[in-house]
Amino acid sequence: MLKIYFSGLCILVIAIISNVFAKKIGLLTWYDFGPFFLKNVLNSLKNISVLNILWLFFIYPSVLSIAYIIGNKIYDAIS
Repeated sequence: MLKIYFSGLCILVIAIISNVFAKKIGLLTWYDFGPFFLKNVLNSLKNISVLNILWLFFIYPSVLSIAYIIGNKIYDAIS
């Protein structure tokens, strides 16, 4: 249970850092894209840039996956 919590904490910290970084360089975050997406699914996908699509659907989930791996490695190292 503690391992899951520690991994989740690592994901949370890296997600916050990633969202701040994305905002700084002008990329959409899920907080920006979500409401727009829910209003009109097809129109929202047409109106955002390829870079934002790559960030939201490929890069960001990959970053969070890496955060999970990092959290597990850190937990294994301290336990």
